[in-house]
Amino acid sequence: MKPENKSRPVKFEPGTLVVFGGEVYLVDHNSDSDLCWIKHRDFSLTIPVQDYFVRGLTYREFIWFRNPITGNWMCGKTRGYMAVIIHLFALLLIVLGIATWGQGPTWTAIVIGAAILLGFWIGTRNNYTGKWK
Repeated sequence: MKPENKSRPVKFEPGTLVVFGGEVYLVDHNSDSDLCWIKHRDFSLTIPVQDYFVRGLTYREFIWFRNPITGNWMCGKTRGYMAVIIHLFALLLIVLGIATWGQGPTWTAIVIGAAILLGFWIGTRNNYTGKWK
């Protein structure tokens, strides 16, 4: 009998957000077999699950999900309430720039508001793809 090759790469690194049964979980650790141990705020222990039942988050799920440990709403790696505040502030700048059009350099408010939104979404995309950690 040949010994089992235990040097295979793991499917999910510890700390990865994954989906199992429609809920978001956090990978705690992996075992030598095809098991990954996941954590959730509703359970005090980690749960062993076959890694082919678990999948990574899609970008759409990463945009708005519930943190599996704290239960807070998240937009990427940003807390949900902060993402809402950022968007409201940027939209306020854009609306003020449009409302006062023709009364001086109001285009700067529009550009700043658009730059805030663009920076937020580029950062969220880079966090999802792993370019920023």
